Amino acid sequence: MPHKDPEARRLCNRRNYLARREQRIEVQRQWRIDNPGRTEAWKRANPDRVKAYQAASYAKYREKRLADSRAYHAARRVANLEQMRATARRNKMAWKYGISEADYDAFAAAQGNGCAVCHAPLPLNRSGHIDHDHNTGTVRGLLCMRCNVGIGNLRDDPEILASAIDYLQKAHRSQLTLVKKEIS
Repeated sequence: MPHKDPEARRLCNRRNYLARREQRIEVQRQWRIDNPGRTEAWKRANPDRVKAYQAASYAKYREKRLADSRAYHAARRVANLEQMRATARRNKMAWKYGISEADYDAFAAAQGNGCAVCHAPLPLNRSGHIDHDHNTGTVRGLLCMRCNVGIGNLRDDPEILASAIDYLQKAHRSQLTLVKKEIS
């Protein structure tokens, strides 16, 4: 009996499948030319059988399709990571804030390419935080992460910010007083 070895049998079957593939494709193409609309008519007449076939096929090849999809997207992510990040940033700027990359660059240039609050340099890849009024959606400027988080934690409220400034100034004065007493 030829091909007692399962691997040799698999390779032989694959070789034969590939050798006859063009012939099968040509036969199917010719059948479609000779029988126009017949397949579609059968599908319309037998929707339950079509649905059952599709469900069985989906179940049979589900894991393989998922594995292939994961591998494809993982390779694509690695190959195009920076491009994907730039596209995501661009789409978010347009969708969430209504500004383009040119608008972002104009804000950055107007601020001297630094944070509007602490003047720390903004990242070159346009990933500075876009500060906006949560009530109106109006963009106020570009911030570094720390300033953006700080303003957000103070609920964008100037009164709370003024109170925080007073608190810090009082604490600073009391520390200076303590240092002066220790030195004396």
